[in-house]
Amino acid sequence: MGDYSTLATGTSVHCASSDYRDCSLDLPSVPEDERFGGDIGVVTIGKYVTVGSHSCILPHSIVPDGVALGAYTMIKGTTLLEPFHLYVGVPCRDLGKRKNQERIREKLGITS
Repeated sequence: MGDYSTLATGTSVHCASSDYRDCSLDLPSVPEDERFGGDIGVVTIGKYVTVGSHSCILPHSIVPDGVALGAYTMIKGTTLLEPFHLYVGVPCRDLGKRKNQERIREKLGITS
């Protein structure tokens, strides 16, 4: 998780998750030698990211610098996000570029 990023109350970040489409036994209550299925992957959250209340970030997700996620937004590992954009909802949708991003871009050394 990058500098100056924030996760609001109730947000969950998952580096492992059950696969509900396929049958799996990947819970801690199942003996290790009997477990199968599930999904495990790194989550990367950039600098100056704001995540709204009760959002959910799933395995393999990359949240680029300057992104804002509205409350109750879900990010899957297959969701491609653009830096400095605002995203909301389930399924996640792009509401466009965030305003007044110049000062943060300066701090990151981004000139374009």
